[in-house]
Amino acid sequence: MKFMHEISLRDKMIRWVMVLFFMLTLVACGGGGGGSPGLSSGSKLTTSAPGSLTLANGITSIAYTIKGGSAPYTVVVDKPSLLNVVMLSDSTFAISTSAGNGGIGVVTITDSSGVNSADTKLSVSVTVASPSALFSTAPATLEMVNGTKSVAYTISGGVAPYTVVSDKPSLLNATLLSGSTFSISTAAGSSGSGSIVITDSAGTKLTVSVSVPAPVALFSTAPAILQMASGTKSIAYTLTG
Repeated sequence: MKFMHEISLRDKMIRWVMVLFFMLTLVACGGGGGGSPGLSSGSKLTTSAPGSLTLANGITSIAYTIKGGSAPYTVVVDKPSLLNVVMLSDSTFAISTSAGNGGIGVVTITDSSGVNSADTKLSVSVTVASPSALFSTAPATLEMVNGTKSVAYTISGGVAPYTVVSDKPSLLNATLLSGSTFSISTAAGSSGSGSIVITDSAGTKLTVSVSVPAPVALFSTAPAILQMASGTKSIAYTLTG
Protein backbone atom coordinates (compact mmCIF):
# COMPACT_ATOMS: atom_id res chain seq x y z
CA MET A 1 0.00 0.00 0.00
CA LYS A 2 2.82 2.35 0.85
CA PHE A 3 4.40 1.67 -2.52
CA MET A 4 1.13 2.42 -4.36
CA HIS A 5 0.73 5.64 -2.37
CA GLU A 6 4.21 6.80 -3.42
CA ILE A 7 3.40 6.11 -7.09
CA SER A 8 0.19 8.12 -6.82
CA LEU A 9 2.06 11.12 -5.35
CA ARG A 10 4.69 10.86 -8.05
CA ASP A 11 2.00 10.82 -10.78
CA LYS A 12 0.35 13.91 -9.31
CA MET A 13 3.65 15.76 -9.23
CA ILE A 14 4.30 14.84 -12.84
CA ARG A 15 0.85 16.05 -13.84
CA TRP A 16 1.39 19.37 -12.00
CA VAL A 17 4.73 19.87 -13.71
CA MET A 18 3.14 19.18 -17.10
CA VAL A 19 0.30 21.63 -16.40
CA LEU A 20 2.78 24.30 -15.31
CA PHE A 21 4.89 23.73 -18.42
CA PHE A 22 1.77 23.96 -20.62
CA MET A 23 0.71 27.27 -19.01
CA LEU A 24 4.17 28.77 -19.46
CA THR A 25 4.11 27.72 -23.11
CA LEU A 26 0.74 29.43 -23.61
CA VAL A 27 2.02 32.66 -22.07
CA ALA A 28 5.11 32.62 -24.29
CA CYS A 29 2.88 32.18 -27.36
CA GLY A 30 0.57 35.08 -26.56
CA GLY A 31 -1.90 33.46 -24.17
CA GLY A 32 -3.34 30.84 -26.50
CA GLY A 33 -6.26 33.10 -27.32
CA GLY A 34 -5.31 33.89 -30.91
CA GLY A 35 -3.20 36.94 -29.95
CA SER A 36 -0.28 37.99 -32.10
CA PRO A 37 3.16 36.84 -30.94
CA GLY A 38 5.31 39.62 -29.53
CA LEU A 39 2.45 41.80 -28.22
CA SER A 40 3.33 42.13 -24.55
CA SER A 41 0.14 44.10 -23.83
CA GLY A 42 -2.05 41.43 -25.42
CA SER A 43 -3.67 44.02 -27.74
CA LYS A 44 -2.88 45.23 -31.24
CA LEU A 45 -1.32 48.58 -32.01
CA THR A 46 -3.83 51.45 -32.47
CA THR A 47 -3.73 55.23 -32.91
CA SER A 48 -6.26 58.04 -32.63
CA ALA A 49 -5.08 59.30 -36.05
CA PRO A 50 -7.35 58.13 -38.89
CA GLY A 51 -6.02 55.92 -41.66
CA SER A 52 -6.22 58.82 -44.11
CA LEU A 53 -6.01 62.49 -43.24
CA THR A 54 -6.18 65.83 -45.09
CA LEU A 55 -4.32 68.82 -43.63
CA ALA A 56 -3.82 72.39 -44.78
CA ASN A 57 -0.26 73.40 -45.54
CA GLY A 58 1.53 75.31 -42.83
CA ILE A 59 -0.25 73.51 -39.95
CA THR A 60 1.89 73.92 -36.82
CA SER A 61 0.93 70.64 -35.11
CA ILE A 62 -1.96 68.24 -34.43
CA ALA A 63 -1.53 65.68 -31.65
CA TYR A 64 -2.56 62.00 -31.71
CA THR A 65 -2.18 59.09 -29.28
CA ILE A 66 -0.84 55.55 -29.62
CA LYS A 67 -2.11 52.51 -27.66
CA GLY A 68 -1.54 48.76 -27.52
CA GLY A 69 1.31 46.83 -29.02
CA SER A 70 4.68 46.96 -27.28
CA ALA A 71 6.07 50.29 -26.14
CA PRO A 72 8.26 52.19 -26.89
CA TYR A 73 6.97 53.31 -30.26
CA THR A 74 8.64 54.91 -33.29
CA VAL A 75 6.92 57.36 -35.67
CA VAL A 76 8.52 58.34 -38.98
CA VAL A 77 7.52 60.11 -42.21
CA ASP A 78 8.47 59.24 -45.79
CA LYS A 79 8.54 62.89 -46.97
CA PRO A 80 10.27 65.19 -44.46
CA SER A 81 9.96 68.11 -46.89
CA LEU A 82 6.16 67.81 -46.66
CA LEU A 83 5.48 66.37 -43.19
CA ASN A 84 7.14 66.46 -39.79
CA VAL A 85 6.41 64.29 -36.73
CA VAL A 86 7.49 64.84 -33.13
CA MET A 87 7.02 62.48 -30.17
CA LEU A 88 5.42 64.60 -27.44
CA SER A 89 5.44 61.75 -24.91
CA ASP A 90 5.84 57.95 -24.84
CA SER A 91 2.38 57.54 -26.39
CA THR A 92 1.61 60.91 -28.03
CA PHE A 93 2.91 62.35 -31.30
CA ALA A 94 2.23 65.45 -33.38
CA ILE A 95 2.06 65.95 -37.15
CA SER A 96 2.88 69.29 -38.79
CA THR A 97 2.97 70.31 -42.46
CA SER A 98 5.43 72.48 -44.36
CA ALA A 99 4.30 75.93 -45.44
CA GLY A 100 3.68 76.33 -49.15
CA ASN A 101 3.89 72.65 -50.07
CA GLY A 102 1.18 70.30 -51.27
CA GLY A 103 1.20 66.54 -51.84
CA ILE A 104 0.72 63.16 -50.17
CA GLY A 105 2.94 61.59 -47.53
CA VAL A 106 2.80 58.65 -45.12
CA VAL A 107 3.33 58.56 -41.36
CA THR A 108 4.40 55.09 -40.13
CA ILE A 109 3.94 54.00 -36.52
CA THR A 110 5.79 50.89 -35.29
CA ASP A 111 5.97 49.23 -31.88
CA SER A 112 9.09 47.61 -30.41
CA SER A 113 8.03 43.96 -30.73
CA GLY A 114 10.07 43.42 -33.89
CA VAL A 115 7.14 41.61 -35.48
CA ASN A 116 6.10 42.98 -38.87
CA SER A 117 2.32 42.67 -39.03
CA ALA A 118 -0.86 44.75 -39.15
CA ASP A 119 -1.02 44.44 -35.35
CA THR A 120 2.41 46.01 -34.81
CA LYS A 121 2.75 48.56 -37.64
CA LEU A 122 0.33 51.28 -38.76
CA SER A 123 0.33 53.73 -41.66
CA VAL A 124 -1.46 57.08 -41.83
CA SER A 125 -1.81 58.60 -45.32
CA VAL A 126 -1.67 62.40 -45.13
CA THR A 127 -2.82 64.65 -47.97
CA VAL A 128 -1.56 68.24 -47.75
CA ALA A 129 -3.68 70.68 -49.75
CA SER A 130 -1.87 73.08 -52.08
CA PRO A 131 -2.25 76.72 -51.04
CA SER A 132 -4.34 79.10 -53.12
CA ALA A 133 -2.59 82.07 -54.73
CA LEU A 134 -1.67 85.02 -52.52
CA PHE A 135 -4.17 87.86 -53.12
CA SER A 136 -4.88 91.37 -51.85
CA THR A 137 -7.80 93.73 -52.42
CA ALA A 138 -5.21 96.50 -52.89
CA PRO A 139 -4.66 97.12 -56.63
CA ALA A 140 -1.24 96.45 -58.14
CA THR A 141 -0.81 100.20 -58.75
CA LEU A 142 -2.30 102.83 -56.52
CA GLU A 143 -2.29 106.64 -56.34
CA MET A 144 -2.85 108.28 -52.99
CA VAL A 145 -3.04 111.93 -51.91
CA ASN A 146 -0.27 112.95 -49.54
CA GLY A 147 -1.39 113.12 -45.94
CA THR A 148 -3.93 110.30 -46.35
CA LYS A 149 -4.42 108.88 -42.85
CA SER A 150 -5.22 105.27 -43.77
CA VAL A 151 -6.93 103.08 -46.34
CA ALA A 152 -7.62 99.44 -45.38
CA TYR A 153 -7.19 96.37 -47.58
CA THR A 154 -7.41 92.61 -47.02
CA ILE A 155 -5.12 89.65 -47.76
CA SER A 156 -6.17 86.08 -48.57
CA GLY A 157 -4.66 82.89 -50.00
CA GLY A 158 -1.03 81.91 -49.72
CA VAL A 159 0.08 80.69 -46.31
CA ALA A 160 -0.71 82.77 -43.24
CA PRO A 161 0.65 84.55 -41.27
CA TYR A 162 1.52 87.51 -43.46
CA THR A 163 3.92 90.45 -43.20
CA VAL A 164 3.41 93.87 -44.80
CA VAL A 165 6.28 96.35 -45.15
CA SER A 166 6.96 99.64 -46.94
CA ASP A 167 10.18 100.22 -48.86
CA LYS A 168 9.92 103.99 -48.15
CA PRO A 169 8.71 104.57 -44.59
CA SER A 170 9.26 108.34 -44.97
CA LEU A 171 6.61 108.37 -47.72
CA LEU A 172 4.40 105.35 -47.03
CA ASN A 173 3.40 103.52 -43.90
CA ALA A 174 1.93 100.00 -43.86
CA THR A 175 0.28 98.61 -40.73
CA LEU A 176 -1.03 95.09 -40.21
CA LEU A 177 -4.38 95.65 -38.47
CA SER A 178 -5.23 91.96 -38.04
CA GLY A 179 -4.11 88.62 -39.40
CA SER A 180 -5.50 89.44 -42.86
CA THR A 181 -6.13 93.20 -42.91
CA PHE A 182 -3.63 96.03 -43.42
CA SER A 183 -3.72 99.77 -43.99
CA ILE A 184 -1.64 102.21 -46.05
CA SER A 185 -1.11 105.84 -45.11
CA THR A 186 0.98 108.63 -46.68
CA ALA A 187 3.11 111.31 -45.08
CA ALA A 188 1.83 114.89 -45.22
CA GLY A 189 3.76 117.16 -47.57
CA SER A 190 5.67 114.31 -49.20
CA SER A 191 5.55 113.07 -52.76
CA GLY A 192 7.11 110.31 -54.81
CA SER A 193 6.61 106.59 -55.36
CA GLY A 194 7.14 103.53 -53.22
CA SER A 195 6.06 99.94 -52.77
CA ILE A 196 4.16 97.94 -50.19
CA VAL A 197 5.39 94.34 -50.12
CA ILE A 198 3.07 91.61 -48.80
CA THR A 199 4.79 88.31 -47.95
CA ASP A 200 3.25 85.05 -46.74
CA SER A 201 5.04 82.53 -44.51
CA ALA A 202 6.04 80.45 -47.55
CA GLY A 203 8.02 83.40 -48.93
CA THR A 204 5.56 84.30 -51.71
CA LYS A 205 5.49 88.06 -52.33
CA LEU A 206 2.88 90.47 -53.66
CA THR A 207 3.85 94.09 -54.45
CA VAL A 208 1.59 97.15 -54.48
CA SER A 209 3.16 100.16 -56.24
CA VAL A 210 2.02 103.45 -54.71
CA SER A 211 2.51 106.92 -56.18
CA VAL A 212 1.96 110.04 -54.13
CA PRO A 213 1.64 113.22 -56.27
CA ALA A 214 3.25 116.43 -55.05
CA PRO A 215 0.83 118.64 -53.16
CA VAL A 216 -0.71 121.48 -55.17
CA ALA A 217 0.50 124.93 -54.10
CA LEU A 218 -1.79 126.74 -51.71
CA PHE A 219 -3.95 129.26 -53.58
CA SER A 220 -6.70 131.72 -52.66
CA THR A 221 -9.01 133.77 -54.82
CA ALA A 222 -8.39 136.65 -52.43
CA PRO A 223 -5.77 139.07 -53.83
CA ALA A 224 -2.47 139.51 -52.05
CA ILE A 225 -3.40 143.16 -51.30
CA LEU A 226 -7.02 144.00 -50.65
CA GLN A 227 -8.81 147.29 -50.13
CA MET A 228 -12.23 147.20 -48.56
CA ALA A 229 -14.66 150.04 -47.89
CA SER A 230 -15.61 150.58 -44.30
CA GLY A 231 -18.84 148.89 -43.36
CA THR A 232 -18.41 146.08 -45.87
CA LYS A 233 -20.17 143.12 -44.27
CA SER A 234 -18.39 140.22 -45.99
CA ILE A 235 -16.72 139.10 -49.19
CA ALA A 236 -16.27 135.38 -49.86
CA TYR A 237 -13.05 133.82 -51.17
CA THR A 238 -11.99 130.22 -51.75
CA LEU A 239 -8.89 128.20 -50.83
CA THR A 240 -7.35 125.36 -52.83
CA GLY A 241 -4.16 123.33 -52.72
